[in-house]
Amino acid sequence: MQIHKNEIATGILVLVTFGIFITVLVLIGMPGLIKPLHSYRIYYDNADGIRPGASVLLAGREIGKVTALHSPVPMAQRPPGHPDYEVLIDIRVARDAEIYRHVTVHLSQQSLMGQQVIDFVHGDETSGLAENHALFVGERVPGLSEAVSNNITRLTGPNSDLSLTLQNAKTFMETLNRSNIPKVIDNTEQLTDTLKRQPWRLLWPSTKTYPEDNPSPSEKKKRLPQ
Repeated sequence: MQIHKNEIATGILVLVTFGIFITVLVLIGMPGLIKPLHSYRIYYDNADGIRPGASVLLAGREIGKVTALHSPVPMAQRPPGHPDYEVLIDIRVARDAEIYRHVTVHLSQQSLMGQQVIDFVHGDETSGLAENHALFVGERVPGLSEAVSNNITRLTGPNSDLSLTLQNAKTFMETLNRSNIPKVIDNTEQLTDTLKRQPWRLLWPSTKTYPEDNPSPSEKKKRLPQ
């Protein structure tokens, strides 16, 4: 009988210990309960695939997580001067993280195949620390595919450098065709042919005759004997 009571007491002790352990883990994992946090909201033109739970960085150092995303944001609630910013992202970060009022907030990809993150960079210390629940207007860094597409458009677009270069080359060739270049080339070919057949003309005066162009009617009249 005594052994049975001891087994019950041991089982209860194990359950209580396990419950305390789980409670501690939950408390540690609850944001803001052990370590105070600040909440901020950031506007972007596109969420670019970021999800709740994504990392929030301060100059590359993790300080918090993304908690929620809202889109599309009503036009009346979008930041002034950015009517195309239709995504609002909620984040929570450590309260001791020094986030300034004037700061660049990038939404970028950590690596070629990495997940999207939010990174606070280039903060202006003279602007002072941002208050809790402050709003920011972020800058989305284009991904690899988008950057390649933008570069191709810039190179091949109507007003691109490549189009202007091709147009200039076309204009240059048209100018050459309208100039005396073909005649000069023809004369050069005739000179080369003559030197190949009669190289002594380099030393003696030329006695080669060339056919004259057909004279015009007015020139024929001038040549008639008076």
